[in-house]
Amino acid sequence: MTYHHEQAGRVYIGLGLLLLVPLAIGIFAKTPFLVWLTVAVGFLYWAFARLRIDVEGAGASSQIRWAMTFGWPGGRIPIADVANAEIVPVTFWMGVGIHLTMRGWVWNVALGKGVRIVKRNGSDVILGTDEPEELLAAIRRVR
Repeated sequence: MTYHHEQAGRVYIGLGLLLLVPLAIGIFAKTPFLVWLTVAVGFLYWAFARLRIDVEGAGASSQIRWAMTFGWPGGRIPIADVANAEIVPVTFWMGVGIHLTMRGWVWNVALGKGVRIVKRNGSDVILGTDEPEELLAAIRRVR
């Protein structure tokens, strides 16, 4: 494997900790609905709190893969489909999570920087990371 990195989103962790308040209220007030709702929301926070990015392979089998905490949802791009890659800012307006923006799909767990991957078909994917230089170097190495 050429590159492997996992980033935990502090926003998700912080907001997830806030869920302890309604959980405690639900437990002490003996309100099962509030307890189950809080647990369900907490599970969703946990599921999207971590982003793993891998650049792997050599030659024709090289690819960029990414996935959230449990390995799904995720995506992959064969290196042969990459036309260009560059470091870009991931701003407040792009948000945190998985979403479609004016610049293409964004996958991130924190604000800061990311690597914009332009595919040969013209579509873009931005992978947010706290190691943009290392990710870009790994993509360039396998190309």
